[in-house]
Amino acid sequence: MLRAIVFAAILLGWPQMAKCQNGKPTAPAQQAAADTKPVEPVHVVIEQPVPAITARIEAADHEQESKEESWKRFFTPEWVIVYVTAIYAFIAGCTLLAIKGQARTMERQRTDSNTSSGQTLAALERQITALESHVSTAESQAKLMEEQTKLQARLIDLQERQMQQWIDLRNWHAELRTAGDWGTPREPEGARYLNIGFEFFNDSGFPLTLEARISFEAISAPKRKGEVSVKTVLLPKIPVSSGGHMELDERQQGLFENDLMIISVTICLIQTGHSGRKEPERSSEGFLICGKSKTTFGYLATALAPGHKTEAN
Repeated sequence: MLRAIVFAAILLGWPQMAKCQNGKPTAPAQQAAADTKPVEPVHVVIEQPVPAITARIEAADHEQESKEESWKRFFTPEWVIVYVTAIYAFIAGCTLLAIKGQARTMERQRTDSNTSSGQTLAALERQITALESHVSTAESQAKLMEEQTKLQARLIDLQERQMQQWIDLRNWHAELRTAGDWGTPREPEGARYLNIGFEFFNDSGFPLTLEARISFEAISAPKRKGEVSVKTVLLPKIPVSSGGHMELDERQQGLFENDLMIISVTICLIQTGHSGRKEPERSSEGFLICGKSKTTFGYLATALAPGHKTEAN
């Protein structure tokens, strides 16, 4: 605006001269021209008017006030709402980004979990297959062990039968002896005893540990008794001698010397085989018919020696 004012002042104040004019001048014009003297050119300097400076100052003040007002308007409530909304939008954007990151992480974890689950499932399937094979092998071993157990039971049964069949008491003999003689008590003095002897015989092919208790009882009155206990090892085919005694009165002595005397015999045996297994006690009963010239033994129950015949000496 200031430039326009200066340009207009210069333009209006500059001296103007007529150049060439066509036509004839009029009389008044010619008279005026004759009376007019040439005017020397004058340079005019136009200073800037004071109102222009004031306008410029006002314009600057107005521009400054406009700038200050432009800054102040950003602190109005409307702009505060905009700022709050922008902050909320920023926080929401950050939250969405965090949620997206978490979703991406969860998706990756799900993928990894599916992969690891598949690997775990495959490993479990392999383990199940291995366990099935182990179970099958264990079942086969159990069946084999069951068969072996049955075979061992049969062998034990055969051993028991062999022991029952081949443990025998043989070579029975009886004789009268006086107290103090070999194998008889020393008291009472002058008493007569019936000394009964026999042999244990192991006819099996392996050694046996034997615990035996043999009881004697006279059938005729008075019922005198005697007992012998034996613990020994019976080797195969090698007899072991043993015996016991019982006191007789005069009548029984007469039966033995002049006739035959009947004696009840109870045999109780506990035997242990070569495997260390101790068998339960087994008992058997028999009878002994003895005299001065003859001794006969027979089983009433043949559990110890099936098929054993009456033995006569």
